Amino acid sequence: MGLDMYLYRFERPAVTAGEPLITDEKYHALWQSGNLEEVGYWRKANAIHRFFVNAVQDGEDDCCFHHEVTRSVLEDLRGRCKRIIESTAVVNPNIVKGMHYDFSSQSWQELMEESETVADEAVCDRELPTQGGFFFGGQCYDEWYLNHIAYTYELCDRLLEETDFESEMLFYLSSW
Repeated sequence: MGLDMYLYRFERPAVTAGEPLITDEKYHALWQSGNLEEVGYWRKANAIHRFFVNAVQDGEDDCCFHHEVTRSVLEDLRGRCKRIIESTAVVNPNIVKGMHYDFSSQSWQELMEESETVADEAVCDRELPTQGGFFFGGQCYDEWYLNHIAYTYELCDRLLEETDFESEMLFYLSSW
């Protein structure tokens, strides 16, 4: 259980004026035909999900309809990731990961582990803030968050290079 997010690519459908590019019926037909290519996947990357909800879903967080991701949306997302990567210092604090009982001192001791976290969260809050939700993952600006940002930057870079937006279409889908 949890937030799963996908980017799919397929041949841009021919549509008549006023007809939506993608509907549930068209999506299911594409799915069954095998002409959908999964080009991106995230698990519990709630900041990225929040971006897509605002950028292509008009702020409506649904998980049953499918939304086009245009070149400009990908460029915006890549730019946000780049600004976070370039301006965010990482620190390695020791954090408490649990407790254990030390018989020699007859006391509970903290189990410490080194972890990466963002030193100044202001850039993350401005560019790609986290979002709470049922099984959406953590809301800390930590190594998980930074890994999602790095993956997303590389994915956007690759898709902007490989996708012909005149003849192909990307769309976003989430499920939880």
